[in-house]
Amino acid sequence: MDESLRAEIRGMDEEDQRVRAELLATGELFRGYNSRMEAVHFQNSGRLEQIVEAYGWPDDWETHEAAFRIVGTRRAS
Repeated sequence: MDESLRAEIRGMDEEDQRVRAELLATGELFRGYNSRMEAVHFQNSGRLEQIVEAYGWPDDWETHEAAFRIVGTRRAS
């Protein structure tokens, strides 16, 4: 997996954490599954699936952890 894909995965994880922090600050995070958080999860998990299907699972620890957090947020359809 090349560095641009690793950076994309880490960026998706950073966006998830940014939105999560905003929702936590406003008190919205624990009022059910927030639609903004759901949208981030949906987009990230779909894109991660495409990357993994085409290039395999991330081959470095930092990106592996980011990808694992993205998978952990995926909701069943």
